[in-house]
Amino acid sequence: MNTNIEELKYLIKELEKETLEPKTIDRINELFFSFEREEKDYDAILVLTSSAIKRVEKAVEVYHQNPCPMILSGGSIFP
Repeated sequence: MNTNIEELKYLIKELEKETLEPKTIDRINELFFSFEREEKDYDAILVLTSSAIKRVEKAVEVYHQNPCPMILSGGSIFP
């Protein structure tokens, strides 16, 4: 994928329009949503404010995809 500054400026300007052309939508999807995630080794997963259950669920999901030695959580304790 080859992207230059002029293309980014063009796409940003296009985003200001009420409707987008299909080719613009395709290029935006290609740039921002068609990437492959790299598997990485992590030392820990840090969850800020453990009272936000969605964040805890996401930490567990990430752990199952790529286990690491520990999950650290801050914030309040579940009642």
